[in-house]
Amino acid sequence: MVLDAWLKQNYPSIWNEYHQGHKPAYLTQAERTMMGCLETGEVVERAAVYRAVWGSQYLEAIDFQRLNKLVSRLREKIGADRIETVKGVGYRLVK
Repeated sequence: MVLDAWLKQNYPSIWNEYHQGHKPAYLTQAERTMMGCLETGEVVERAAVYRAVWGSQYLEAIDFQRLNKLVSRLREKIGADRIETVKGVGYRLVK
């Protein structure tokens, strides 16, 4: 899915900021799932994000490095200041 259209529909405030000077980019399924987890603006635990993106069968061996890479890629696409890390807990989407 093209990030530009998806952001415009689901997160107009982020889209307005992102659209200025950026070319359309694509969100992967994992990135869309993570955005869905964070859309409430509430803090979401890292394990909950991991479970939503990769499934509960991997919960016994959570690879937080994999999650960190996902967050990093998503921050590159929507802006680093849009995903806040809540130390020791998880992440929050800043709208």
